[in-house]
Amino acid sequence: MFVKIFPKTLAGYTKPWEVNRMSKKVKSKLDIVKFLIKLIYFTSIIFVTILTIFVTYHIVVVNSLIEKLVSGLFIVASICFMLSIYEINKVTTLITQGDFFNDSNTRSFRYLSNYCIIISLLTFGYQLLLQKEKYTFIDLSQSININITPLIFLLIGLFVRVLKRVFEYGNNKQL
Repeated sequence: MFVKIFPKTLAGYTKPWEVNRMSKKVKSKLDIVKFLIKLIYFTSIIFVTILTIFVTYHIVVVNSLIEKLVSGLFIVASICFMLSIYEINKVTTLITQGDFFNDSNTRSFRYLSNYCIIISLLTFGYQLLLQKEKYTFIDLSQSININITPLIFLLIGLFVRVLKRVFEYGNNKQL
């Protein structure tokens, strides 16, 4: 794949950050991905806005403190999700322009990592508050119930943090 995308030079193949022009096939695939991310972003704005209105109404109506806390955690997690989609949108916009390694992408990956870790902590707190009894990671009493959502977001956050380091390294190599 690397050989097909980037043109040859006298010294071998060029590095990705030295390429000014991508092939039309890669550009069209990136444009499709960019469109899908923009669609998800605008859909999440509408969804989070409607959700915030309903959850705020639920907070006012409900008398239970735990349900108010859960609703608040859910709103904050939804906003963090929307902000993470915004950062992914920024990164894909710069990548489709051919600008791979720069400070803006590094900053976006740092924010994206922080948002994923925050979502992980919020969903873990959400699950802890909703448990009527002792919190169990795996519940085998009636059916198999594995609460892995916080772990997934934590792993995504850590992976994006490593990816941020790769982009920092590429940005330093480019200079």
